[in-house]
Amino acid sequence: MKKQFCLILAALLLTGCGADAGTTDTTAASTEETTTEEVTTIPAPDLPDKDFGGENINFLVRGEKAQPTNFSHEIYASEENGDAINDAVYRRNMAVQERFNVEITETAEDDSVDAVKKSVLADDGAYDVVMVRPNRMVTLGSDGMLADLYEVPHIDTSKQWWDQNGVANLTFNGKLYFINGDINIMDNNAIWALMFNKDLFDKYQLEYPYESVKDGTWTLDKFVELAKFGSEDLDGNGIMDEFDQYGLITANENIYPLIVASDNQITSREGNEIVIDPDIEGIHAALDKIIALTSDSSVTLYAEAYQNKGYTNVWSEVMRQSFKEGRGLMYISGILSTTYLRDMNDEFGIIPLPKASESQKEYKTWMSLNNSSMLGIPSSNDDLEMTGIICEALAAESAVTLTPAYFDTTLSGKVARDEDSVAMLEIILGSVSFDFANIFNLGSINGIFPKGGMTGNNTFASDYASREAAIQKDFEKVLANYGTK
Repeated sequence: MKKQFCLILAALLLTGCGADAGTTDTTAASTEETTTEEVTTIPAPDLPDKDFGGENINFLVRGEKAQPTNFSHEIYASEENGDAINDAVYRRNMAVQERFNVEITETAEDDSVDAVKKSVLADDGAYDVVMVRPNRMVTLGSDGMLADLYEVPHIDTSKQWWDQNGVANLTFNGKLYFINGDINIMDNNAIWALMFNKDLFDKYQLEYPYESVKDGTWTLDKFVELAKFGSEDLDGNGIMDEFDQYGLITANENIYPLIVASDNQITSREGNEIVIDPDIEGIHAALDKIIALTSDSSVTLYAEAYQNKGYTNVWSEVMRQSFKEGRGLMYISGILSTTYLRDMNDEFGIIPLPKASESQKEYKTWMSLNNSSMLGIPSSNDDLEMTGIICEALAAESAVTLTPAYFDTTLSGKVARDEDSVAMLEIILGSVSFDFANIFNLGSINGIFPKGGMTGNNTFASDYASREAAIQKDFEKVLANYGTK
């Protein structure tokens, strides 16, 4: 992830606020009163001095209608209003606009794929930059609608304000059509994690999992064991329903992130080559443990079990609300959910999803393809120099404005602002794993992981076998077409 973020977080712990705009040096005092120590230096981008004469650079961003709680707020701000993110965006934009004499604007579109295709085919220059969901970017890249970022002048993908993990794993056929970094915050919000209720851990005299995470013993087995402590029939009616307390609060969408966390993928990279080589036995074994827990209604509150019970949105009205009301020991969701928990009475912590076993070398994290954002440039863009300069400048400036504001906001409310929180976010945000099969949904592979979440029936091996030919066919098609149009 953004490699300077843990140092920025350390500064936030000491200062209680984000970095000032317009500077590329970030420093913080050490914990010793008598000394000061440079925490990190973010170098200025190597960009030419240009005056673009008031030219407009327009970003196409995700519209609000499809998901009004997670629309884009990372590109444009009309004025400062006291909101940390809004004000950081505004200050960042002003710094770049004043330096290069440009105007930064955005256009929100619900159907971003259609909007970009129409614009590119008409060559109307409506959008200079696209920042929408990765699953939309995949379609645009496959259809030849995006420029290769490696060929865009002044965008230096080796710089720390671009996510190096993303650069490495989103490069296909030697081309990079979309990228994430400090210019994004929706990508951070879309990273999956586990939240735990500290008050309930204290009630049951359970040790917070921080040390277990740090020493590498935070595993599926330990996760399953902890979940057994939290369930209570609060109203005493003999029925465990959405009004009771559970060891785990989860949903279908969380099965695959747990598989990713267990270091299981359908594809992997061998040098510059992508190969299909799933560990069927490993995935099946991880699923056995996962769905044995999620299908146990005495331990787990499962969102989909309440879809036909009059709720408009079971994920917010049942899942998140139950955790917010202190009725869940553990809760799996994207980091975005922390923004809705700031007025929660109980304190909670954030940790990565568990490893398969202690022998697994690293924690792995999943980023939602539906809720995050990536940056790309339409293939019809006729001023790649200006676009490259402005994108690079915005990304670099975001490292000292937007990223500190984001973490200052995330580490607020009932999330402890302490060294443990810093360490956990460092692990979570620094371990995002991208699987080619998941990104392109080869053979509709994404649909088979949640199947046993409520039933406990693990059919992964047979389901994969039935789709193996389709997965291979889609794989070959993508490799043949991606980056060749």
